[in-house]
Order: sequence, then C-alpha cells, then structure tokens
Amino acid sequence: MNLALLIFLGIFSLFIVFLLVILVLTRRKNSTTFPSGTTETIAEDIKVCLKIAVPRNNDKTPLAAEQLFASLHGLYKETSEVPILSLELATDAKYGVQFLVVVDKSFASFIKGQIYAQYPTAEITVVKDYMDSAANWDAAAQVSAGEIVLEREHIFPLKTFVDFDVDPLSGITGAISELHGDEEAWVQFVVRPYPNTWQKVAQKYIATLRDEGNNLFDGGGFWRAFWATISGFFRAFFESFTYDPTKPIQPIKAPTIKLEPYQEEEIKRVEAKAEKQGFQVVIRILAKSTDSVRAVQIFEGIAASFRQYATAHLNAFSLNLAKQPLEVFKHLKERYLSKNHIEILNIEELASLYHLPNTTGGATSLFVTTSGKLPPPPDLPIDEGTILAKTNYRGASQMFGIKKRDKRRHTYIIGRTGTGKTVMMRNML
Repeated sequence: MNLALLIFLGIFSLFIVFLLVILVLTRRKNSTTFPSGTTETIAEDIKVCLKIAVPRNNDKTPLAAEQLFASLHGLYKETSEVPILSLELATDAKYGVQFLVVVDKSFASFIKGQIYAQYPTAEITVVKDYMDSAANWDAAAQVSAGEIVLEREHIFPLKTFVDFDVDPLSGITGAISELHGDEEAWVQFVVRPYPNTWQKVAQKYIATLRDEGNNLFDGGGFWRAFWATISGFFRAFFESFTYDPTKPIQPIKAPTIKLEPYQEEEIKRVEAKAEKQGFQVVIRILAKSTDSVRAVQIFEGIAASFRQYATAHLNAFSLNLAKQPLEVFKHLKERYLSKNHIEILNIEELASLYHLPNTTGGATSLFVTTSGKLPPPPDLPIDEGTILAKTNYRGASQMFGIKKRDKRRHTYIIGRTGTGKTVMMRNML
C-alpha cells in the first residue's frame, strides 16, 4: 500500500505540473504582443497636431466615423510598428470645443486622406500642440485629472450610437462647453489598432456559458473545471482498487443547461461586439480652473457624461480620479499608451465616443467652418503668365496667375477708394 501511495503522489505531482504548464501556455497563446518596434508614446519631434472643423450643417452620422476607424485599423501590421493615434477634444472659453488628432507625422497624410474620404467638407489644418499652453498657466491654476476605465472585461459591449435617439457626443461636448475665463478642459482617447485575436476570449466565454451556464470571469468557470478534474482523478484512483470488470460501464449524460433570458441577450451582444475590429484605448480627462472646487466640478461633469454608455448586465465606464494630476498630465502630453494594459473597444463603440459633430449635436460652442471651399479647377494656369494669387485647399497651396492671351481681354482700372472706378464701369455698360 505504501508503494501504491508513493506512485499515486508521484503521478499526482506530475499532473499538477502538467496543469500549470498548460495554464501558462494558454495564457501566452491568448495574449498579444505588439511588434518590437511599437512605442508607447508619440515622440515630441515627430508628432503632428491636426485640427479638424466641419460646417455646422454637417449631416454625417457616427457611421462615417466607424468607417473611418475601420480604414485606420488597416495600419496594424504584425511585422512593423503599430502607430498610436490620439483623438482629442480641447475646449476653453475663447475658442470653444475643438476636435484634434495627434499622430506620428509619417502617418499624417494617410490619416488626412481617410478623414477627407468620410468627411469631404472638413477642413484640416496643422496647428501647434495646445498642451504647450500649460507652460503659461498661472501658478494658482488648479487641475483635476483622471482616467475613464471599463468596469468589466473588454469583451462586454457598451451602448453605441445605434442605441441612442440623439447623438451621444452631445453629452460630452455639452459637459465641456460651459467654461468661463481661463478655464480649460481636455478629453483624450489614445488608441492603437489591435489584432483580431481578442475575439478568442469572447468565443471562449460564450462556449463556457453555453456549456456550463457559468460566467468565465466570476472565477467559477476555470476553478469548477479544475476541481472537477482533481476530484475525478482521486475518484478514479480509489475506484481502481474496487474495479469490477464484469460490471457494465454506465454512459455519461451531458447536463442540459438552460440559460436565463439575460444570458441569451448577453451572448448575442458579446458576439455582435466581437464581429468588428478593435482598438486598444485609454481615455483621459483633465480640467483646469482657478478654483479647486470648480476644477473638480468640471472634471466630474465630464466623467458623468460617460455614464450614458452603460448597458445593463454588460459593461459601463467608471472613473479613476488621479491622486497626482501632474502624472496624468504627463501621460496626456506624451499620448502614452501602455503595451501591457489592454482595454479594447470595437470600431462602433469608438465611433460613438469620438466623431465629428453633426446637425443633431446640442452644443453651440463648437469650432466649425464658416464657409465651404472648392478645389481649384484642373486647368488653373500655374506655369505661365503673371502670378496673381495662391490656392488653399485641404492644406495644399499652389501659386497661379493669368495666361498671356487672357491678359489682352482685361482692362486695368487703378485708383484710390472714392475716385470713381465703379461709376466709370457702370457708365461703360
């Protein structure tokens, strides 16, 4: 019996080691590592800050932003650096709410092209990083800052624009638009395309829920299977001493799992989220005022606007208020995105959080274009004649003039204001 016990303990020890190895390998398989060249910040010397404005009558829905992010997801490549994009809202009492994108300058042209493809009437200009203004803040400035994080694992979806009757962005822009004096507020979404491997966790969760009627993430799924394996091992060992080969083997009946209606809905929503591409995301908020109470009030108002995305029994945003706001400010300015802390939103969720304003937006202090611009004609004379002016369309400029043969068809009238140029032309009619 002592020999049998020693054999049992040896086999049991090997079994435990085997389980640990399988667990480690599974975790490594399900984890994603970015290519070695992938950075966690946008370096100061290579960043470009793009300010985007659209007309007040812009009729593009958040679906345009979803299609934009679907295109930007193509920036992910397994063998090269995965770029960081920072989608930002910046507001103060002077300029109102501004929409900005900060990106590595090597990707700026591609980003601009994709934005123009979805928002043809947009105007994109390269501007100085607005965060540089912090160097001129008054010494008495009070800052409140923090991050918005998911309450549950990222496979569980949030409410998106298809679930709203009004534009959800108006809740955020409304919260940051009522500023006075030197007050400022920033909302930052630092994102990076994520490979299509995170859906495996969703598939595993759904399979566990359907097979066991148990939530994988409440600790029951894995440990239930673990202890069932251990108890089955012990039971098989002790039953081996009383094994009767003449006794027929009883077939094992698979239990019938009946899911609750909310679990069926949960599976449906998790599957729907996993069908679309995902982005790694971190959300930061900063509010500045001359009064600490007012700074916290602005900050909490912005954070509260994210509660509208909560879904019952699924997921929601919660607030992590920073004890050291300067640390958050550093991450804001660097556009920091850790490769290890992973929270994923799919393109529909991301578009619900950040898209250009449209006619259904409620905020009135948005920075918008006052007039539309048309592209220059294809036959614009640029290689001959007298130079008269310069085009300015989508950031591209081109000097142009008037052809020599056209100069013969024009008459020049030169004179100071009030000398009668208009009257003379009227009399010539």
